[in-house]
Amino acid sequence: MKSYSLILLLFIAPYLVGQEELPPDSSRSRVNKAVIYYGDQPAEPEQKINQFKVQKKKEKGTLTVIEEDSLQLLIDGYREQKVIEGYKIQLFSGRSRMEAVKIKSSFHSKFGDSESADIVYQQPNFKIRVGNYRDRLAAHKWLAVYKVDFPSSFIVKDVIKID
Repeated sequence: MKSYSLILLLFIAPYLVGQEELPPDSSRSRVNKAVIYYGDQPAEPEQKINQFKVQKKKEKGTLTVIEEDSLQLLIDGYREQKVIEGYKIQLFSGRSRMEAVKIKSSFHSKFGDSESADIVYQQPNFKIRVGNYRDRLAAHKWLAVYKVDFPSSFIVKDVIKID
């Protein structure tokens, strides 16, 4: 009898647990930073308004985007920061500073100043890291080039500078 009730409970329980009801016009998107109005609905005067012309099958209309001030502050903060999380290629890691400087000068003599090589000191090791790649695919392309001269090189996740 216990096994029948357990099996019955396992099959019926998912149907008994209710899920949160959402209004029909809501979406599960977490992005709610901008309010968009279609047509000629009035906007609040203290908010920024961008108007775009939208054409759809011979009908003309306007799209009004009302941005919150907090969104613009967030964008400005990221622009001032000028660093994001990306990828670099690590060519060397060792305890000798002189060897790290030799590897860096060797890199600059072979590849020029097209890529910047940085010496990073993370106690007790000196590391040579090159490049500022936003995605792993771009870093992987250059890794194949650098592996010819520096066979121990590999991709690391790091903070990179943006223009």
